[in-house]
Amino acid sequence: MTVADVLIRTTGAPLQPGWQSRLPAAPFDPFTLVCALQQSLDPGELLSIFSRCLARYLPLEGLSLVHAEGTAQTGDGGLHVSTWPLVTRGVEVAVLKVHTCLPLSPGELAVLREASALLAQPVHNALCCEQLRRHAQEDALTGLFNRAALERMLPRELALAEREGTPLAVLMLDIDHFKAINDTYGHGLGDQALALLGEVLRRGLRRSDLAFRYGGEEFVLVLPDTDVEGARQAAQRIAASLRREAECALGFPITASMGIAAWPAADERDVDAARLLTRADRALYLAKTQGRDRALVA
Repeated sequence: MTVADVLIRTTGAPLQPGWQSRLPAAPFDPFTLVCALQQSLDPGELLSIFSRCLARYLPLEGLSLVHAEGTAQTGDGGLHVSTWPLVTRGVEVAVLKVHTCLPLSPGELAVLREASALLAQPVHNALCCEQLRRHAQEDALTGLFNRAALERMLPRELALAEREGTPLAVLMLDIDHFKAINDTYGHGLGDQALALLGEVLRRGLRRSDLAFRYGGEEFVLVLPDTDVEGARQAAQRIAASLRREAECALGFPITASMGIAAWPAADERDVDAARLLTRADRALYLAKTQGRDRALVA
């Protein structure tokens, strides 16, 4: 049993507005809080642990943690809200919003001040860890997922599609004549073209779709709950948007060749991510050899 488990057992259910006693069961124990906050590197879980501990001392209704990566929340909003910057080494790493059902007494404010100071460093560590995790699976130039993320996520998406009995499409995309763009306009503008394509994909895809930079000027899209016809329509939208956006931003149109592979396929029973990618790559190769600026199905 961890210290966090002990806190859960001793705290019980979250306190409600009918909370009567303003006297904590015991003096605030900073050591127990510090130990509990070592149990996780997830900002949301840290906030939950912090909430369970503070509920012994304050009439809590809920907590919110606002930081550069987003917002974590536990509990509900209360009638009274106080805001506490979380500062470590002179840098504000997040803002803690404390929702209570009653105004806090001077003693409770003192507990909250000490507790929030102890929360700052664990939150900083968790946010740094989140940032490292994101960078490990993100392509720096386009902001899309990278190839390592594709190798991890595509098998998961395929397994989910098989379990739910829904189709899944993979679209492999290659910018046409990309070497000529680099040779004619320079590598800086080539990078702009890649970044532009990344932006086109982010804006043009559904929230459930996944976009990856596969390497160089090649990209892969994973489209859950999408059959061949749906993938064709997505390819057409992407091609039209890329041509239009490039004309406006770069001064010349950019086209792309695309290969589509879908699961399930008539000749394949087994779910295999590598085979699906190979089929999409084969269709991409045919699109390029047949004149580029088109999407073909494997």
